[in-house]
Amino acid sequence: MTFLGLHHVRFAVGDPEKFVSFLIRRFGFYHYGHRVSDGEANGATVLCHNNVYFIIDRRKTTNACLNANELLGYSFCKNNVSYPVDTVCDACFQCNNMEEILTRVKTSGKGSCLVQSKISDADGTVYFAILQSPFGNVQHTLVDLSNYNGQFLPHFNVHKAGPTQQSYLNMIDHLAYMVPAGQADEAVNWYNFVFQFERLLINRDDQIEEGFKVESGVMGMKLKAIHGINLCASNDPPTTIDGHNRGHVPVKFVFGEPLTTSKSDQISTFLEQHGGSGIQHIGLGTNNILEAVNHFRDSGAFFVAPPSNYYQMIENSRHVTEFGVSLEELVKSGILIESNQAEGHELSLPAREEPWYILQVFTRNLFREQTFFLELIQRHRTEGGFGAGNIKALWDGVQAHLSAIDGDVETSVY
Repeated sequence: MTFLGLHHVRFAVGDPEKFVSFLIRRFGFYHYGHRVSDGEANGATVLCHNNVYFIIDRRKTTNACLNANELLGYSFCKNNVSYPVDTVCDACFQCNNMEEILTRVKTSGKGSCLVQSKISDADGTVYFAILQSPFGNVQHTLVDLSNYNGQFLPHFNVHKAGPTQQSYLNMIDHLAYMVPAGQADEAVNWYNFVFQFERLLINRDDQIEEGFKVESGVMGMKLKAIHGINLCASNDPPTTIDGHNRGHVPVKFVFGEPLTTSKSDQISTFLEQHGGSGIQHIGLGTNNILEAVNHFRDSGAFFVAPPSNYYQMIENSRHVTEFGVSLEELVKSGILIESNQAEGHELSLPAREEPWYILQVFTRNLFREQTFFLELIQRHRTEGGFGAGNIKALWDGVQAHLSAIDGDVETSVY
């Protein structure tokens, strides 16, 4: 049975030690391991929070070409770190159909396979390939772990010490990928063809061909989502290591493009400051978003406030009281809530008639440039979809925040 799931996400940042400390202090990550092929100065650290795995690598400002050694085993979970600004450089997929994927990449005529090789240690062998996405700087390392019994990956040491506090996150819910105007359709088609993902309707206003549009004055964005939830529904039980279910994290992408050429909207700002297409934010799933937000805020994290009239619009909504939260709690935390109990209710995945809920909140920007933030999302009885009201409110909140800082450096950057 074909299997494909999200294994980890890798960052290339200018000060990895500081970013590691930031994620630990503000968002409850812990040191899971490190890459043993590097000296301490290289700063390749694996962070974990429940089933969320980040590799934090050191960014290089030069664009030096890879040499022959780097194009072989040495490039495993290590290359693609030369970029002008801090960035998400790799979204790694665990799969068991690598050859089929590589064949479809070649057939597509877009993107490329940079490396196909294998790497081994005492725990076995991992067959891997590195794909360059045709959209921006993002690469995808593919790993086949069928012949590997280690705790993470070859050439990584896993620390014996585990988490020292309660877990508030459970897994990566989705990756938000921003592209220039007119490229979202092309990106959706390429990813669906190469990885056999499927279109995921964001909500009931999402049209298969047109996508879901958010318009605010002269600005706006178009969104299209895809998923590989069915590819992650393996008949085999998940591999449990250190209490975590490794590999059974379905891939979900949300592609966004600006509706206009305005330089002031949030997607155009991202594209300009990032230097092209890339991953703008990562949605992190949680089972209790109220507890998570309150804990992370107490730890020093900053969140984007929703529009001032948002809670006035939902104060009499059934889904607020029926979910078991008070309006006061939502206002205090800045959390948005959507449900199929609301008028014009949204889609759910899988389809169901019983009440389901989505609660969301965005952090402020984490990098010096306006190029990356985190989203916390709690899903109740639905694996997919995003509320139309939530998306509009989140857009307005981010736009208001961008206008307020007006190019100033964020107070929440690491």
